[in-house]
Amino acid sequence: MKLTYLGHQGWMITHQKTNILIDPLLTETFGNSPEIRFRVYPHRTIDVSRMPSISGIFITNEHLDHCHFDSLAKLPKSIPIFVGNLMPLCTKEALRKRGFTVNNVSNMSHVFIDDMKISFFLGSSETALWERRVYNLYITSKTNQANSVLIQSDTLLNELFTEKNTLDLTPEILIATNNSQITPHGNSKIHSNMLPIDEEKENGLRILYEIINSHKNSIPSLNHIVLSGSNYTIDEIDECPFYYADFKKLANVATQLSLDFFVHGLIPGEVVDFNKLEANYTEVDWIVRTTEKSSQEYHDECEDGLMGPIFKNLVDKKNLSSTIKNILVSFEDMSKIIPLSSFGKQLLNTNEYLSGMLGAERFVIHLKYDKNQHYLFCYDVSKSCFVFYKSEKTLDDIIRKFPYGISLFIHDFVAILEGHIQIWELSVANIKQWYLSSKYQSPIMFLYEYFSEHIQQDIARRVYERQD
Repeated sequence: MKLTYLGHQGWMITHQKTNILIDPLLTETFGNSPEIRFRVYPHRTIDVSRMPSISGIFITNEHLDHCHFDSLAKLPKSIPIFVGNLMPLCTKEALRKRGFTVNNVSNMSHVFIDDMKISFFLGSSETALWERRVYNLYITSKTNQANSVLIQSDTLLNELFTEKNTLDLTPEILIATNNSQITPHGNSKIHSNMLPIDEEKENGLRILYEIINSHKNSIPSLNHIVLSGSNYTIDEIDECPFYYADFKKLANVATQLSLDFFVHGLIPGEVVDFNKLEANYTEVDWIVRTTEKSSQEYHDECEDGLMGPIFKNLVDKKNLSSTIKNILVSFEDMSKIIPLSSFGKQLLNTNEYLSGMLGAERFVIHLKYDKNQHYLFCYDVSKSCFVFYKSEKTLDDIIRKFPYGISLFIHDFVAILEGHIQIWELSVANIKQWYLSSKYQSPIMFLYEYFSEHIQQDIARRVYERQD
């Protein structure tokens, strides 16, 4: 099997003369709105006209960095697309609307293209809710499993590859996902917690263990692990790559420490051809790298985030009052979901905070209009509803009162509700949060669940329609 790295989590897999694409991201940048664009790192350009002939496109999940409509638009509509049957209906509708033939593939079912066999396996049941519909792909020859490739994508590996291997699955190559997304210099984005509590911190050693050691221990047949994921920057907002996104350096360290297998970190345009323990590297000429600085140079120059809203034009003083009313209406649905979530259970179980015993309001969504006008939407666990307050308190005061909360601009929150962007695009750019729980029970993780495409299909449809 031969792997060509397109960037981020995009791959071309070649067996004999057959080429297939996995989650192709073919443009320099991606994003649902011109207001915020994510640039694949290391930066590169792809000349699609010079790519070899493609026999099939496989999409592991509906998320923008895997199912990217602008990239797919560069490819012939005659190429069949294969998706897991649990992909949200609105996403499959959008693909068909754009002229593609979309084929549903059930869990543990196979697709045969020439001499390639591509099998779909739902990720582990232990995966976070918003990633439960993501599929692992297992790619082999029709006749044997030699040099077989297992692609993890944004989910945990299916138990059939690990402790319950009743099908005698023996992947030799694993494309493992690094989704740690650690921001440099303490930038307050994504998983960052504004509370100075003792929690298990991410670091390079822990990441190496989770990505490499744990997989090798659970899948003895592995000879090679290839790193993938978390490789983008944010144009004009934060041009710093995530820590531990230099896969070449990370792989070199891991390989030196391992005894019986190899770790590989490719950069866009590199090709690795596997034959048992051997790995031969070449490059394609239709992918050109344009990054001039190293990740360390970016980190040395990095500054923390935005000071204002991204979507400045969505809210002004004339429509501010009606906007607040619309947000309160939207929170009526959210109020019903919170008690059913692991986040809601955490709210109920948190009874003490800095000043002693807590009342019923334990979670706050802090929306800023400007530096003087702040609005609090406080979730009351006894009534299962949000209560609205206009606030003159500082963010520090709000954090001292509520054990769980997020802070963002009202303009940007409206952008999510109206389908200009998706929640994860904003969470990596311009949201702050605090919490007492693990990061998987944090406010942003709850919003990932609530605003996911399979729950908010109407919002997802609006996102897709804006790209037409």
